[in-house]
Amino acid sequence: MNRAAAGMTLDGLQFAVAGTTLLHPLTLEIGSQGVTGIIGQNGSGKSTLLRLIARQQPPSGGTIRYDGRDVGDWPDRAFARAVGYLPQQLPITARLTVRELVAFGRYPWHGAFRRFGEGDAVKVEEALRLTGMAGLADRFLETLSGGERQRAWLAMLVAQEARLLLLDEPIAALDVGHQIEVLGLLRQLSETHRVASVVVIHEINMAARFCDRIIALRAGRLVADATPDEVLAPDHLNAIYGIPMGVAPLPEGGGRFAFPI
Repeated sequence: MNRAAAGMTLDGLQFAVAGTTLLHPLTLEIGSQGVTGIIGQNGSGKSTLLRLIARQQPPSGGTIRYDGRDVGDWPDRAFARAVGYLPQQLPITARLTVRELVAFGRYPWHGAFRRFGEGDAVKVEEALRLTGMAGLADRFLETLSGGERQRAWLAMLVAQEARLLLLDEPIAALDVGHQIEVLGLLRQLSETHRVASVVVIHEINMAARFCDRIIALRAGRLVADATPDEVLAPDHLNAIYGIPMGVAPLPEGGGRFAFPI
């Protein structure tokens, strides 16, 4: 978990299906370190972008390189060791304990035919501790709250030792307290273990609070790539969401927040 996060480079990346372009050519670099938020309206291409860089579907054009190497040239297990992905719809995990789920994160390291070893067990316990799930390790996932389940899945990615985490709307179904808990964990992993995260997120104010950088899409096109402070400007927000937006200071110098007018 102490390895530096490698970078991902997109060059002319695009995606179309049935004659409809969902993502127009996009060139940028992401994932060197820190937390990057992807924001935008529904249908703007956020999830499409994340699936492409997670190798969940092939692009229609352009290239994606991770650590200087085309992602298509990475063996599956090697890529899984480096890049972890959580989709919007997580698999059903009936009668699976938290510890059993987290242990799945070790699969890219030992494969199907090598036994789960002592070193794997150490990584699982470390992941449980780092995510605050050690006390819930023997609970079944279906007995947990939404926020606890999200932390359990994050613990699996931590056990996977991925250097880049890709998460598609991990706080969408959570209350405010659990949203802060999950995004705070990503911040902690960035600061203490140099793990980079790219997060699709609808809550602009949460993105501004926890992200180092915000990428904004609209109708499949890049409309902003800047710091949260730069994005939190009425003109930028209007261009992203297509409605008038205002910005006001938070109390006691705590930054700014956005709201529709």
